[in-house]
Amino acid sequence: MRRLRSKHNNLLNYFLYNDSELSPAYVAKCKKFFKEIDDHLEAFKDVCNTLIDDELVEFAMSRFCKIRMGVELPIKWVKQGDTNVTEFYTGELNLPWLVAYINYYNELLDEKDLELLDIKHSCLFLGLALSKVRGINIVNNTVYILNNDVGFVNYKLDKQIFI
Repeated sequence: MRRLRSKHNNLLNYFLYNDSELSPAYVAKCKKFFKEIDDHLEAFKDVCNTLIDDELVEFAMSRFCKIRMGVELPIKWVKQGDTNVTEFYTGELNLPWLVAYINYYNELLDEKDLELLDIKHSCLFLGLALSKVRGINIVNNTVYILNNDVGFVNYKLDKQIFI
């Protein structure tokens, strides 16, 4: 029986066809990819389950800052009108392209390329933090976080992050 030719780094055929119709190398690579995701997810869940949302956001932002800037920055949770910072990066605008960015780097990623690995990890941490709050910004070496329970929207929430 002739096997279907599949592009590696493309999972479409894995979901469309039976394993018997695909090359064994392709099927093995797909299964390895899913196993790696499961392993990372389990490790990440272990950390997440021990933290409440605020701690999780602070953990994610401290890791993001450590990776991207080399230092941990102080974190300030913004209450109504208690800061001059009025522009925040929001999850609604930034999460979709962050996920696309991570997927793009996943395809290019060679485990030996530490710079690309750092970009991927910083995007993951930033995406996690943005998924839990209304907005984030870094100004004058301080991380400002606008929590979801802030009931007003007089902040500009349409900035797009460029990592």
